[in-house]
Amino acid sequence: MKVAPAKRESFHGLALGGTNPKVYFPTAGVHEPDGLFDATVGLELFENTIVTFDLHGMNLILQKGPPKPA
Repeated sequence: MKVAPAKRESFHGLALGGTNPKVYFPTAGVHEPDGLFDATVGLELFENTIVTFDLHGMNLILQKGPPKPA
């Protein structure tokens, strides 16, 4: 995988990843299921974010959470 910094990353208007978000791109030899993805995100993108997976309703719900203590 190759990593690239982004100026900003968001989902439905909710800013993600703090001030230095990163996205990851596959390289040769990296298997992605059925080629469905253009890029992959790391867990740091969801820092200070509450992520809810509603598997029954097929929804991904993102909400801003409290800042992580220093």
